[in-house]
Amino acid sequence: MRAKELRGVGGWLALLAHGLLWIGPLMGAGRINTNLLDVEHQYTALDGNSLWWDYKLATWLVFALGASVSAAAGWRLFRRQAPTSVYFAKAALWVAGPCLSLALQGLGPLVLGIPASAEYWSETAPPVVSAFLSAIVWTLYLARSERVRNTYGLGFPIEGKAVASSTATRRFSISALWEPEKIQNEGVRRICKVINVTGLMWVALLVLIAITSRESGVTAFALIAAVLGYGLARTVTWVVAGFMKPKA
Repeated sequence: MRAKELRGVGGWLALLAHGLLWIGPLMGAGRINTNLLDVEHQYTALDGNSLWWDYKLATWLVFALGASVSAAAGWRLFRRQAPTSVYFAKAALWVAGPCLSLALQGLGPLVLGIPASAEYWSETAPPVVSAFLSAIVWTLYLARSERVRNTYGLGFPIEGKAVASSTATRRFSISALWEPEKIQNEGVRRICKVINVTGLMWVALLVLIAITSRESGVTAFALIAAVLGYGLARTVTWVVAGFMKPKA
């Protein structure tokens, strides 16, 4: 009976959901802001330096992408009690955790031209390792928690037998992030998935151009084009899904 009692977003699950939704992003933003201000106070010559401005812009842009994924995962844990919310949260733990931390550390050599030596990576390793360990712990929690299984319909042990969820609900797919799987027609679902993946690839390419560009005009154009491209991909998906018959 205990498996049935543990249900709902509470306990450790609530802590994780709040952490993904707002605690983690706010703490990360505060930490980045403090670090940047400390460097500027220590090296006053950086004030007005275009290369330093590019680095700060790239830092906040990369952080915003990771924080958005984290917040979306937290929101889904609160609002959508479906297996896909758990799969999305697991992915977000790694994207907004070690992957984001590693990307932020890599901006130094990429944008500022700091030598990517073994000494540099050894000095920047602690936050990456910490994020990696945190992602492991929370991923294991999501995989083993009775509360998580009961709340999001992942199946739970009853009288010594496991009630496993179906392959369709256990399998994580990119389409689950935007939910075109609700469309009845398989061909249209695949088209929607391709559109969204293409939109993400477009964003990644333009963000890379914006980060590596030394001209503010090119940077601004690339960022605007990235936002418009992703918005267009989402709009097309919403329009197509809106005219299609949903699954029964």
